[in-house]
Amino acid sequence: MRLLRSEANDTPRVLCTGETPTSGVPENGTAGRLRTWKLFFAWVIVPPMLLCMGELGLRMAGYGVSMQLFVHRELDNTDVCETNTAFYQQFYTEPFRYMPVEFSMPAKKGPDTFRVFVLGSSAARGGPVPDFSFWGILETMLRADRHAGRVEVYCVAIPGANSHVMRAAAKACAACRPDLFLVYMGNNELNPSVAQPLAWDWLPPRLALHLLHLNVSLNDLRIMQLLHGAMGPARWVNQRANPGVLDTERAYAYYQANVNDICGFAKDAGARVILCTVGTRLREWVPGENPCGFSRHGDRAALE
Repeated sequence: MRLLRSEANDTPRVLCTGETPTSGVPENGTAGRLRTWKLFFAWVIVPPMLLCMGELGLRMAGYGVSMQLFVHRELDNTDVCETNTAFYQQFYTEPFRYMPVEFSMPAKKGPDTFRVFVLGSSAARGGPVPDFSFWGILETMLRADRHAGRVEVYCVAIPGANSHVMRAAAKACAACRPDLFLVYMGNNELNPSVAQPLAWDWLPPRLALHLLHLNVSLNDLRIMQLLHGAMGPARWVNQRANPGVLDTERAYAYYQANVNDICGFAKDAGARVILCTVGTRLREWVPGENPCGFSRHGDRAALE
């Protein structure tokens, strides 16, 4: 015989030999496993489910806007992709003075079509009038030379854009079956109007780039737009750059990494890449009031 204490009161009860207890506390191993599963469900399963439900609810309610480079529309019973201004605005601290080149691109690439994407800033876009841009002339020349097939040249460049903006644009363009990336950029890596990288400059460059790319990817989530307290890109319009000095060596490292990524996106998509050096005339166009520290009347020897 042995004594078994009742759960209802502290009165012990005599347990005869061979009798098994019908009540009491479970064994320690079973209780531990049950508690582990409860914690796993509460901390691993439930939060993602709640986030997905919240994201779905916000999208169904029409909250926020897409931050993707292309938005799908139906035009003449054909699915087309149109440029999205909100994609560009998320990188800038001020509203646009110049809009990106607007175009409608067939979502499904036609047979025997040569598709070109032009990446860069104002020099690539063509300013102040894009009608006289080099990519427009290139499109005319390609169409004249390619009689049997169709030629599509789309410019996703925008004034002031640096390699961070164009890397994200190239990643989106790579999903549209490109044949050629024409990259004409590099003169806006120290542009203070595109100040997102400043938030991560206290970190090592490689880690800072990863966090910047993750931040750009998360901007499309409506929950992120809700947390920022604004509808769509309005938050970026009201944002101001953090005070600080742009590190030129860090900017060079960012530029090199972004160009390598652009080439990698093109390779994965089966497209070719042409990297162009931006033309400059330093004798007549000396940088003025920029983060490099040069002034219009500064030392020209530093530019040579």
